[in-house]
Amino acid sequence: MIHTINQATKTIPQQYSTVQQHQYLNPSHTNASPLNLMFQENSGNPRLTTYLYSPAANEQANPIGFTNTYGAIPVNQANVQIDTGLEYVAAILNIPPDVNKLAGELTRGGIGNMFSPLWRDAVSVASNSNGGLGTSEQGFLAWSEKGHFIRLRNPGLLPEQNRRLALMSLQTGIGVEKLPARTQESSHQDPKVSEWVDAFL
Repeated sequence: MIHTINQATKTIPQQYSTVQQHQYLNPSHTNASPLNLMFQENSGNPRLTTYLYSPAANEQANPIGFTNTYGAIPVNQANVQIDTGLEYVAAILNIPPDVNKLAGELTRGGIGNMFSPLWRDAVSVASNSNGGLGTSEQGFLAWSEKGHFIRLRNPGLLPEQNRRLALMSLQTGIGVEKLPARTQESSHQDPKVSEWVDAFL
């Protein structure tokens, strides 16, 4: 079934110019009162606390390539695995294994991107299970090279950076592990880290 799909161009449109990207990281350009501290059990995690006090991401943005919108089922109600052992993975989605298998085959074949109808269908299944493409608090829907869809929420990065990295992984089929998404550095404390991530985006 996969071989019937033509190889699509890998060029992903730039969602924002460099100037606009920096503007969207400005709290005045997001839906950005500080995030609600709903993860009380993580109050002892200073990195997560800092993240949750950060301006929310621009969840009104148009996710180029997809009809899905931003939103997420609360973690205590969602069909997800939260004990991931990875700081940047807030949860792993429990969706039908055949969907993950197809998505993995598409990415390995170089056609797991937003130009592939089959890939968009897989993202749609994951998004519907997730309650949308994610939120700053719950994490953003992304693809992992481990072969499944996840909620990306690296507390060392700004919520808007998490959102854009997650969307990049969905647009291109590149696992977040190959993006700056799992860095252990903190853009909250080191402007150079933030500049590095922004330059990648």
